[in-house]
Amino acid sequence: MKIEKQIAEELELGIDVEKGIFSYCGSLGFDIKFTDIRNILNDNQHELYEDITALIFSPDLNLRKRFVKIWKTMIFSMEKLNYPEVLEFMENITISYGNEKFTIPLNENFILPFLKKFKFERKVGKEVVEATLNLEESDFILARIWADGDLIKDEKEKILVKYLKNCSIPHFVSTEEFIFFLNTVTGWNHEKDTFDKYFGRLVHIYSKAYRNSIETENFLKNNNVETYMVQGGRVLASNPVKLSEQKHHLWNMAVKLDLNKKIFTADGFDMVFDKNIIAD
Repeated sequence: MKIEKQIAEELELGIDVEKGIFSYCGSLGFDIKFTDIRNILNDNQHELYEDITALIFSPDLNLRKRFVKIWKTMIFSMEKLNYPEVLEFMENITISYGNEKFTIPLNENFILPFLKKFKFERKVGKEVVEATLNLEESDFILARIWADGDLIKDEKEKILVKYLKNCSIPHFVSTEEFIFFLNTVTGWNHEKDTFDKYFGRLVHIYSKAYRNSIETENFLKNNNVETYMVQGGRVLASNPVKLSEQKHHLWNMAVKLDLNKKIFTADGFDMVFDKNIIAD
């Protein structure tokens, strides 16, 4: 089956409206219901038309997951997508919210830009896809890689493949950890630093941030904010619990990428590790 027809068939299953769209419109002074969205989509002069179409017809992560299988096929087949041809296989599109839904005629003015936002032509190496095949969250992981694909090239892709290959049991990867990993890798300037140096600097930053957040939290248990600030303290938005989770993500990254674990103890990482592992 042609790629264009596969995409059309998936689109015909409909698009879900997220709850946040109603609160967003409310913040603009419009109290709308789901039934109002149909009228807005059929009236390109409506004040909310551009906002509503941009919010509904946006390839968020949930939508990308639905199209990941097609995108994978394109990576291995090297097929090129003819975006306008997708519309030839469609007449209507269904919009749903919970148990409510409606169907509207296809409008290429917002469907074509919507399809192009997916960037089906974006490619990653086949070894990236192959490394995800046995992972429980493979569709989620590939959807995130697809969304950030332009940021994952050359040396970064090599790091990504190594990480994914070591995410199989017993090194299971949570979705939260993978997002943290991907944000970490895309922030690495491989022309400026080796990954080891960059990673070591991150360990130092998170160690310092965690210690500062603990000190702030302990002080504020017995003193007010004004006293803390008078003494030169800075009220940080960092959450010690969140930072602790991120520190564990860094450790798991080091394990999966076989990085030198001694940087954790050298920086006083405040975590209990197996001494035999650290000594490796």
